[in-house]
Amino acid sequence: MKFDKNRAEPYPIIYCPDEQNARETAEKLAGRLQAACGLPVLAVPQEKSRKIPAEGGPVILLGRAARAVLPEERLPQGDAFLSGAAGGAYVLASEDRFGLAYAAQMLLDRLGRAEQDADDSLICGRVSELPLDDCYRRAVLLARELYGTYGSWVQKHAASMMGESDRADIALVDALIRRMGERTLVLSPGSSSALLRGFVVKLDPRDYSRVTRLSAERHVLIPASFAASYFGRAVAADADGYADLTDLCSRSASHRLDLDASGDIAVAAPADTPSYDDRDAVINGYSNAQYLDRMQAFFHNPVLPEPVCSVEQTRVEVAGSRYESEWIFDYTQHTYVNYYSPAVCTVQEPDGRTAIYLSHEISELRNHAEIATCTVLKRSTDGGRTWEQLAHVDDMRWASLLELNGRLLLEGNRLSTGNVQLAIYDPAGGSLRTAELDLQVAGSAPCAAAVANGRIYFAHNHAVISACIADDLCKTESWTVSNDPNRLITRADYEARTGKRTDPKKQFCFEEGNVVLGPDGALYAMYRIDASPTWGQAAIFRLSPDGAVLSPVEECRGIIEFPSNQSKFCIRRDSRTGLYLTLTSFPTAAYTHQRNVLGLAVSADLLHWEAVEVLLVDRQMMNTMHSVYAHAFQYVDFAFAGDDLLFVVRESAGETCSYHDGKFVTLYTLTRYTEHLRHIGSGAEEKQGMHRNSL
Repeated sequence: MKFDKNRAEPYPIIYCPDEQNARETAEKLAGRLQAACGLPVLAVPQEKSRKIPAEGGPVILLGRAARAVLPEERLPQGDAFLSGAAGGAYVLASEDRFGLAYAAQMLLDRLGRAEQDADDSLICGRVSELPLDDCYRRAVLLARELYGTYGSWVQKHAASMMGESDRADIALVDALIRRMGERTLVLSPGSSSALLRGFVVKLDPRDYSRVTRLSAERHVLIPASFAASYFGRAVAADADGYADLTDLCSRSASHRLDLDASGDIAVAAPADTPSYDDRDAVINGYSNAQYLDRMQAFFHNPVLPEPVCSVEQTRVEVAGSRYESEWIFDYTQHTYVNYYSPAVCTVQEPDGRTAIYLSHEISELRNHAEIATCTVLKRSTDGGRTWEQLAHVDDMRWASLLELNGRLLLEGNRLSTGNVQLAIYDPAGGSLRTAELDLQVAGSAPCAAAVANGRIYFAHNHAVISACIADDLCKTESWTVSNDPNRLITRADYEARTGKRTDPKKQFCFEEGNVVLGPDGALYAMYRIDASPTWGQAAIFRLSPDGAVLSPVEECRGIIEFPSNQSKFCIRRDSRTGLYLTLTSFPTAAYTHQRNVLGLAVSADLLHWEAVEVLLVDRQMMNTMHSVYAHAFQYVDFAFAGDDLLFVVRESAGETCSYHDGKFVTLYTLTRYTEHLRHIGSGAEEKQGMHRNSL
């Protein structure tokens, strides 16, 4: 099939307007064909196209437009793709986004190698069976051009876990972001947030109580600082520091303001863009009414509740990985870097400054498996603005960090052997001592270790290990190993005590434990429970002072209600209030591993926990379940620093491969943290009695 690059009239890429994102995909593909092959190409909706086959040369049929020349039974379904000539047209079709990109890449390759000649062979197959060759890799890059963020690995693989309503919503949000562009601002009276450039942003980053107002005259009022930033110039403000956005837009030749009749949504947009006034008008395949309803949903999303404090504004990026484009669709064949296991502690320096010590892994992965890792130790003396790397420990992962007798102690596992691994750093001399302990007690995470009774205690998945701090911690014989908590409570026990059913094909285990000193002076080990598809519980055991014996806490038979999803948590006791604090993933969506909402939970007695504050939520404009699969604030560790709480996060944000990624290590500060705890701690005995009766 011959294509002539010198032809004056453009070749049409015919798309079906009813197909999600078809117009945008056709336009981007047209641009790609013109750039790569010099072909004049134009995207044309199916109802405006010429009769097919066309006289004067071939046409390109994209996606469902292929029905014009192919019977329904020949169209690809699921992850299948079709590329080649049929009925006088060149057909590119697939129900799978990457499949369509692969079909398009085959056309590009054919045109590129044979003088604009695309041969007539019709090739079809399944995406899951494609060879990982150069064509595949080029198709990965093309998919990123065609689909952007929503063409990610998450979208490709999460589709099987999403219902049709989620897939339809992804397309709507995708179209909404295109409709909004760079300069459209969406507001909702009573909300402290706005929608801008694909993100939920705050009107006043310093004061979350400042919201969009609607005056008696139905004028939209917003903080003047935000209005000035949006318009790029100074604006007049009233006594409360608010600007009249309605007045600003009416006086401007470049902008206008549309206020929905309900008064729930206000849209400021460039004057030359289509208005939202006509609710029935259709743009990008959706009506204005659909766009306005979806905008409103961003302001009232129970899965992503609004924080009331501005801790998210304190974000400091300690480490960040920049993924290459091809990893987004398929990173199983590429080595990439993730940052795991962040841990933090604070130490008062001799000069009076507070030093922040932070450790994290640098892990090289391929196909979800670690092929190399190390743990680094860093220090900051300016509140986290700058960092100095102090130590580098090869093959160490999952390390907890604490200060012990003037030295920094890292305790984790060795990747290559699974043994416990220690690293002791002396800040005074800068020396580092490492040791591998012949202890096979499985993994751990940066969780709380306890120092009591002259001993130090760490929880691993299959035991608590402890040693006298006066002994040489770098010798295996110094350590005592407890019994295995996983042998004390069975799957059947868990199901009987909670009334929940677990998937027998998936693991049931306790992992990533904390050792803490209870209010009664006894030692306790608290573990995360992996019991898919359930969440909302933790396991708690008493530990004998010698560290040898774990036993389920009798009052609750070892299982407590705990406001967390299946994600690691760290528990520390606040010396000021005596309360126990944790920062953990709040379960707001019906998904076991949701980690895109981080909150503060508190307990007076370790048995009864209350979720008291939402701190971080995903701010990208996305479908809710897509956000759950793609983004996370997870594996949090924290330390007290005077009136503040410092916490480090393994963060999956922006363009990611999955929620599980450690794309960033970030540092946040919760200032005056005790103000969030004032109403906690009363009635613990009454709650304890109720708890006994509930399980």
